[in-house]
Amino acid sequence: MFPNNYSENTGTAAASVWKYSSLNSGSLTQPDVKDGKIYVSNGFWDTFRGPWPAYALLTPSKDAELLNGILEHYKNTRWIGRWINPGASDRAIGSHAEVIFGDAAQKGIPFDMETAFAAVTRSASAVP
Repeated sequence: MFPNNYSENTGTAAASVWKYSSLNSGSLTQPDVKDGKIYVSNGFWDTFRGPWPAYALLTPSKDAELLNGILEHYKNTRWIGRWINPGASDRAIGSHAEVIFGDAAQKGIPFDMETAFAAVTRSASAVP
């Protein structure tokens, strides 16, 4: 059930063009529409031990898509929230996104590791 795709295919079934309304810019009447997929509704504290390692083992290509979709939050805000719902909130203990990125990298999942490194570095160096 989680995470959820917050994106929309604006193309066709044969030629997908994925876009999403930015959660952090624009307005309700004038949304800032971005290219790509973004995933929401995930609390890493609840999922970093079970579902995320399972995605890497059982559905590696989908795992790469999910990880890149989570990284869209960092691209938009320079932060990955502790809980993405669909915006970011500070409602959990630690983000644990670092764990899912590290685990996926160690397992050879092809995702945007450069952006993931920037995200975890930002998180690790933030003053609480």
